[in-house]
Amino acid sequence: MADAAENRYVEGPSARFTYRRMGQRRGVPLVLLHRFRGTIDWWDPEFLDYLAAEHDVIVFDNVGIGDTTGEPRDSLEGFAEGAIEFIEALGLAQADLLGWSLGGIVAQRVALRRPELVRKLIVAGSSPAAWVPGVWSAPSTRREQNWKPSSTPSFTPTACTT
Repeated sequence: MADAAENRYVEGPSARFTYRRMGQRRGVPLVLLHRFRGTIDWWDPEFLDYLAAEHDVIVFDNVGIGDTTGEPRDSLEGFAEGAIEFIEALGLAQADLLGWSLGGIVAQRVALRRPELVRKLIVAGSSPAAWVPGVWSAPSTRREQNWKPSSTPSFTPTACTT
């Protein structure tokens, strides 16, 4: 299925987006956002076939990446704007997003900026897109940079069986 998917094109305000669409054309589509320096050719065809067996799957190149025209974005916000522009250019009211690595961060930014556009968010091999209260923050002072926990956390490893 994925190997037979042909490039398609849709015009947005700042780019002509290149994308491929495969699988079941029903329900809310699953839009995949790729890793840093990735393109639509990077996705594993077996993975895409697995997803497309049950979902309407869309992979695309963001602005200025791969065969998509436009000036490449140079920030996470820029990548998120490009993804939103692509989803809107397709005329989608909602999408499920699966972001891998940098794509996971971008997918989170899309969800933060346009929550009504994102039905489900899947973040894989990635990190938080923004500051998470009580979890992590960038050190702002020399004192915070030298902070060390008062005790060493401990854990007990357990064997994983299937």
